[in-house]
Amino acid sequence: MVRYPELMQRLMERFGAKDLPTTVDRRFKITQHEVGESQEGWSDRALTLATMAFRKLASTYATEKEVTKFCQRLLDREAGKHVSLHLSTSMGDVMNKAKLFNYVQLACTSATRGSKMGKQEESRGEGVTW
Repeated sequence: MVRYPELMQRLMERFGAKDLPTTVDRRFKITQHEVGESQEGWSDRALTLATMAFRKLASTYATEKEVTKFCQRLLDREAGKHVSLHLSTSMGDVMNKAKLFNYVQLACTSATRGSKMGKQEESRGEGVTW
């Protein structure tokens, strides 16, 4: 009886991965987060390309390259820089940190706008009750 991972490997060798290794490597190097693409979609695409580009190397190496590519080519450059500085080792960890960064950034931006609106209303006398 053939185990599932072995079967998938055999099918991939037989029917998949028809691109030359240099083509796959090049595609991985130039790929980036597309406008309108979710972070999850970008993560999946980066993982797929890294797996194909580094299929003959250790999985830890492929994961390291995938995490690096995800951070470096994320549309939100500030989130990418922030997450890169934490030296994450898994895509799940990177995704959580990027989401947290985006949430905090949005919350801080909203708080700043709210305090500015309150000051404007106070200066016009709209926020004062007698």
